[in-house]
Amino acid sequence: MNALGRTDDAIASLSRAQTLRPNKPEVHFNLANVLFGRHELDAAIDGYLRALALRPNYADALQNLGTALTLRGRLADAVATFRRLSNSPVVFLSIWYVRHWTAVRQSADNAANLGAVPQPKGYSAGKPDWKLQ
Repeated sequence: MNALGRTDDAIASLSRAQTLRPNKPEVHFNLANVLFGRHELDAAIDGYLRALALRPNYADALQNLGTALTLRGRLADAVATFRRLSNSPVVFLSIWYVRHWTAVRQSADNAANLGAVPQPKGYSAGKPDWKLQ
């Protein structure tokens, strides 16, 4: 339903599924994803946390929780969440994402004060720097 643009129907169905299957982390995760897509980040974060309470090493929930926390500006919480993924290859990209997002945000803040157009740390035209810094 969500893929068809029927997010209200998806939320209603998943909320009912939560009532029927409260111990299924996938239900909480899927509802959180729909909420994330609607930019309801606080509600999405709560859903990811409920999924993780049921399955603490749920990699997809950790990844999405870290991303939602990053977008809310809760960078310390995001990094701590991404560190829980330390046995997963997704951890490299997750840490890169937080650092890149932080650099872009700081550069944008600086540019607003200076009137310049910033480039993210490690930026090279046509050649992204994939190393962690």
